[in-house]
Amino acid sequence: MVLRPRPRGVALLFSIEAPAAISSAETDALSTAFALVDTYHVIVLDSLTETTLVDATLNVAAGGS
Repeated sequence: MVLRPRPRGVALLFSIEAPAAISSAETDALSTAFALVDTYHVIVLDSLTETTLVDATLNVAAGGS
């Protein structure tokens, strides 16, 4: 029997999209703002118990993913 280490942590995958009904000026403003973002702070709570399941800071290249 081969024992392998268990993965640690939770893989986070999410996308942020603007609502469909916004103007091109608003779309441009959001695009400009997100191009400057280099850190996301993500907190995931259990909706019933309000227990924190994930509290992570994700570093990305500015404008990256």
